[in-house]
Amino acid sequence: MKPETLPAGRQVSIIIVTYNSEGEIESCLQSIIKHVKSDFEVIIVDNASRDKTVELILEYQRVKRSKIKIIKNNENVGFGSGCNIGMKNAKGDYFLILNPDTRMENDAVTTQVKYLQDHPEAGIVGAKIVNDEGKISASGGFSPTLLRIINWMLFIDDIPIFNKFL
Repeated sequence: MKPETLPAGRQVSIIIVTYNSEGEIESCLQSIIKHVKSDFEVIIVDNASRDKTVELILEYQRVKRSKIKIIKNNENVGFGSGCNIGMKNAKGDYFLILNPDTRMENDAVTTQVKYLQDHPEAGIVGAKIVNDEGKISASGGFSPTLLRIINWMLFIDDIPIFNKFL
């Protein structure tokens, strides 16, 4: 299907995998509702949280009357499997995978969808990640430095006592 012929309706399926995320999920949902202007659905896959994550999501649905689909796993299947479960249940043309501590700004989702529509050769886009201090953050963990690369190559970071100090 060509991007310019996308059907009306949902375009973006926002998938959030939670585990004991009661302190974060409501702010995440509020930022989605406020900043995402594209058509979207929210699918939350809960990995058997032991806190009040599910109750908070259900209350948020009730009070805000937002259409959030929640999938409750009986066990913690991990982030990757949780994302796959969410994508299997999604109806959107595009997937946006978020952590529950994410806060959306502006309308980055529409910008990303437009980019994908204008560049059919692209299969994935990423967003700029900004921390609480407003500084750009690495999306895959630590930024590589010469010392870190040497530690990784020599597997020093796998030794528990050394890893604690690195």
